[in-house]
Amino acid sequence: MKEDLDIFISPSSVAVVGASNEEGKAGNIVLRSLLESYRGRIYPVNPKYDNVLGLRCYRRLIDIKERVDAVSYTHLRAHETSLHLVCRLLLE
Repeated sequence: MKEDLDIFISPSSVAVVGASNEEGKAGNIVLRSLLESYRGRIYPVNPKYDNVLGLRCYRRLIDIKERVDAVSYTHLRAHETSLHLVCRLLLE
């Protein structure tokens, strides 16, 4: 049972939807915080950028070919129509 919960407690990778280079935006704050303290893989997601804070930025979650254990939505409105589908795909 503990192993089943590890993905929630200690994910090995996190995607930040709405990642931003603009200081003060939620996507920038979350990404900076992860870069300072998180040891896993981080995948910024935002169709506006090629790179965010030095990391390759993906246009869509589905473009990430590696496994993503957790997703932080910092700009939900732009993605809410596909949220259910993407989460289902990530869990398959």
